[in-house]
Amino acid sequence: MKLTADDIHKMIQDELNRQRLNPADLTEALHTCRSNCYKIVNEKKFNDLFLLINLSVAIKHNFLQDLAVIVSEEISTN
Repeated sequence: MKLTADDIHKMIQDELNRQRLNPADLTEALHTCRSNCYKIVNEKKFNDLFLLINLSVAIKHNFLQDLAVIVSEEISTN
């Protein structure tokens, strides 16, 4: 499986929907402006690791762990 930015975007969208968070909630949680949050929610090209870390902390969901599971299915680290 090749992981893409679209896959990461879908993970984020799914979690925001699960938690019923809207862009205004995200704006407050990330301490940023609405336009940045709309980009996170609406753009399908997600490739910013630091933003993913901050988003994980802000909404209390470890996207890095989710990605690690996907990666570990493909490769192993010895």
